[in-house]
Formats: sequence, structure tokens, C-alpha cells
Amino acid sequence: KIFCVSKDVLKSIRILYPDIVDKLQVFYNPIDETDILRKSSKVIIGLSKPNTFRLISLGRLEKEKGYERLISIVSDLRREGIDVELWLLGSGSQRRLLEDQIKKFGLEDRVSLLGFQSNPYPYFKYCDIFVCSSLIEGYSTAVTEALILGMPVVSTLCAGTVELLGNSEYGVITSNSYDGLKNALRLVLNKT
Repeated sequence: KIFCVSKDVLKSIRILYPDIVDKLQVFYNPIDETDILRKSSKVIIGLSKPNTFRLISLGRLEKEKGYERLISIVSDLRREGIDVELWLLGSGSQRRLLEDQIKKFGLEDRVSLLGFQSNPYPYFKYCDIFVCSSLIEGYSTAVTEALILGMPVVSTLCAGTVELLGNSEYGVITSNSYDGLKNALRLVLNKT
């Protein structure tokens, strides 16, 4: 058997390698819900939930995650008068580029790069919305974790997104574009 992390990945492999179709099967990444919920109960001293809307995203600081466009969108929303901030948890090769972008837009007090966290789950309770801004995904483990923690989710359309969020029944799925993500976040932020 050849295991694929989502139905979309299976479809892609079926197209690329039609001679192995009979070997393909979907097998989702195992997630320990009990452990995630247990770890999320930790209190982080010095953190509080602000009066602003706080977005959170979790993943490698790499181009595929779409953090450059997410930071630009936060800048646009701020200019429109929407009081929003963003926490990014993770490490990666784009950290310096993202730091420069944050400075360029004057968002030092609004966008925080919190680095890799061995236990990211307590950070979720200090935030309002989980955002998956990815350009590509196989199946977003971070979205799965956010759903387990009861977070509202806004996600770009990538492989596995519909499997996780239905047809926007369990979160908001937007087109995988700058305007699509910005419009979805604006809509959600204006309704909360």
C-alpha cells in the first residue's frame, strides 16, 4: 500500500502515477486529542487576551505557509481600521524576511514571531481565530489541532481543507489568493 495524507493527495498521485492506483489508500496523520487538550491547559505567565482581535498561525516559517501575504493582509486590515494582531509560532528560513516585512509595515507591536514552541497549544486560548494561509498543504495538522481546541478557523483552499472543514461548515474556506484570504478575514473579523 501507498498511504496518502488526504483524498486530494490521493487524487494527485493517481493522476501522476496511474499504474499504482490499486496500491493507494488515504491514511490521516494520527492526532492525540486527549494529549492536545491536556497540554493546552498550561497557563503562560504574562500573557493575556487583549481587546483586539488576535489571529494565530502555526507552522514552519517557509514560503509555502503564505506568511508573507498574511502579514501584508494584517497591514491592510489595520489601515482599514480593523484592530487586529497576529501571532506566528514556528521557525524556518523566512524568519529574517518576515521580520523585515513587519518593520517595513510598522507592525512591530501587532505581529509577533514567537518561534518554535514545544507546546504551542496554550497560546491558542489567548487568540480569537486560527488562520491557515498556506499556498500548499497535503493535510493541515495545525488546522486539525485548532479544531480540537475549539478555535474558529479561516483557511485557504489546499489539499485536505474540505476534508477538515466541509464546505465551510466547520470553518471558513477561502480561495487560495491574497484577496480571497483578506476578504474572508475582514468578513469574520467584522462579524465577531
